[in-house]
Amino acid sequence: MIQEFSIENTYSIKTRQTISFEAADDADDIHCVDVGGKKLLKLAAIYGANASGKSNVIKGFDFYTNFILNSFSSLKPHAPIPFTPFLFDGTYRDKPGYFEIIFYFENMRYVYTIEVDNHFVHNESLACEHDNIKEMLFYRYFKKFHDSKIEYEWFQGKNLSGDIEAIVPMTRVNASFLNTAAQLNHPQLMKIYQYFADMVLPVIKPSTRGFLRTVDLLEKNVKAKYEIIQLLDRADVSLKDIIIEHEDIEKITLADRSFRTSGLSTSIYFSHHYDDDDVQLPFSDESDGTRRLFVLAGPLMRLIHEYTFLAIDEIEMSLHEELLEYFLKTFLKNSSGSQIMFTTHNQDLLDSDVLRNDEIWFVEKDKTGGSGLFSLIEFKDVPEDVSRRKLYKAGGFGAVPLILHGGRA
Repeated sequence: MIQEFSIENTYSIKTRQTISFEAADDADDIHCVDVGGKKLLKLAAIYGANASGKSNVIKGFDFYTNFILNSFSSLKPHAPIPFTPFLFDGTYRDKPGYFEIIFYFENMRYVYTIEVDNHFVHNESLACEHDNIKEMLFYRYFKKFHDSKIEYEWFQGKNLSGDIEAIVPMTRVNASFLNTAAQLNHPQLMKIYQYFADMVLPVIKPSTRGFLRTVDLLEKNVKAKYEIIQLLDRADVSLKDIIIEHEDIEKITLADRSFRTSGLSTSIYFSHHYDDDDVQLPFSDESDGTRRLFVLAGPLMRLIHEYTFLAIDEIEMSLHEELLEYFLKTFLKNSSGSQIMFTTHNQDLLDSDVLRNDEIWFVEKDKTGGSGLFSLIEFKDVPEDVSRRKLYKAGGFGAVPLILHGGRA
């Protein structure tokens, strides 16, 4: 599980901002998981006005985790790193971005940091903590340019098994060492890399047509198919079955209502049962809410049955408030070691029983255009019987559009 992560100088995030999943008050078994002696939260909900930068928190997390896990295989040797710094300050445009993530694996706490710009990795390190003792496993620091080449200072900790001397020369300046070591089958780092890769699920964005993730699970796992049908049926769609058909693209006509993948077209049909009659509807004819819930259903099953982390931008898209609460409550009730971080504009969720105070975060831009993150728990004098929704809408927590309070539109 993830304890916290920090981002600096990336997109609209100027100064270092941190989201923590560490429970701040009384822990409960529904919202919290005991990991390494700490109570970690399952949820983090991010609120903010349009253009405040809340989506950039998700976007920044996605960029860095994708770079850490895939840069060796996805970038060509001399390709630029697709990094975007904070552009509204000249001193930041030429600085590297910074990312730090603290996570637990096999009862040990790991701290991974990386700094990158468009050209190369400046710094990268991985440390582990056990019994309050912190030990560096490896690091590389940018040392200097020599004959137009980048030189690093390298360090291997005594508790990192295996020799990294063969991996160092294979580590490109535009790739993470962790990804490189995993590609070269370093025994210890491969295990950590694989855990991290399995834990972080692909981000779900408003534009994500991620139904194929759910389709893949439906076809591979009979139990998962049953659970997904039950999930959708309880959401009042009277679902009896889900039928999936594949066909070569060459055989598809323009009249077909189907989705196309590389080499194949995948068609999905929902079988509904009404008045003793079964009716099959193409996926495209289902409501937006049903389709959105189907997209979320596959990742939800993984969150429930595995130990994973999912980031969702605009989670409420096409979902009625009660359907959104149903999704989150299903996750909270049935998961045991997974986490969801999501952005939302749904203010009614603030007054539901779904979110704790320490699971609510706000994003607001400062006068320089930089996005700042702060938690609801920073507001110490909020009475328990006061509506969080009304306080937020009245500007009591900030992170709302200026137009609501007489500011310029």
